[in-house]
Amino acid sequence: SIAQAIGDRKAAKKAIASLKAAYYSQGNYTKAMEYHQKNLALTNP
Repeated sequence: SIAQAIGDRKAAKKAIASLKAAYYSQGNYTKAMEYHQKNLALTNP
């Protein structure tokens, strides 16, 4: 994402969380879990 490219970790986490929520609401739990893992990776670099 652009936020990741410029080093804005907070914005990147927010964008990833939004994607996770969208996939979850569509019932795509596998994809939602992928984005959850990406969010965790940003939390614990």
